[in-house]
Amino acid sequence: MLPNYQYFKWTETLHAQYQTDVIRTGPREVTIYCADAVPLIHGPNSKCSKGPWYGVAKHVGGCSTQTTRNKEEHRRRRRDWDHALNAKALREYEPRLNRHALALMSRLQEQAKQPVVRFTNWVNFYSFDVMGDVGFSRSFGMMERGEEADVIKLLHSSMAPLAIFGHMTWGLDLITRTAFGARDMIRHIEWTAMVLKERKKVFKQFVITIVQLTMIRLTLKRKTFSPG
Repeated sequence: MLPNYQYFKWTETLHAQYQTDVIRTGPREVTIYCADAVPLIHGPNSKCSKGPWYGVAKHVGGCSTQTTRNKEEHRRRRRDWDHALNAKALREYEPRLNRHALALMSRLQEQAKQPVVRFTNWVNFYSFDVMGDVGFSRSFGMMERGEEADVIKLLHSSMAPLAIFGHMTWGLDLITRTAFGARDMIRHIEWTAMVLKERKKVFKQFVITIVQLTMIRLTLKRKTFSPG
């Protein structure tokens, strides 16, 4: 088993051993250690397609934007994401990010009194709290509590099958069809779906309220300026 499921550490040792930019790491897989190859492989005009292991667990909860192998489907989903990540949207996120950044600095000041501070933990707490706030309109509260939220622990445990069997597509397909292999992944997907449904309801009610207020304002304006 790879140490702590960190596949990249194993491939780093191969790169150091063979001193070449292209190494065969599987029967139908090569690992490339060249920055110039990134746009050729992952760029918008790339002729390459994602390997079969990207969608091997789609029977659990479908394919995400990242794991879908269909380029047209990927483009369609990216267009939706562009609305959430354009310059205007990012400016609207700024107050939330600032609030979490101030909370991070405050907690680090408190932790500075300790003999040892695990800085990476606090950056991790900050990152997930920001993602929760922006993505779900609710922070995970990890900086406040100083520990991982249960749902984030669930996310990490759900990644174990992917880390172990990610480069053996038949193994990943098999393990994620068992109650043990898919349990945490399904639970995390169910939680995410529940929270997104709640947010959609809140947003729908927000839109209805805005429309109602606009109609009331227009009605009052017509009465104010009506003849006689």
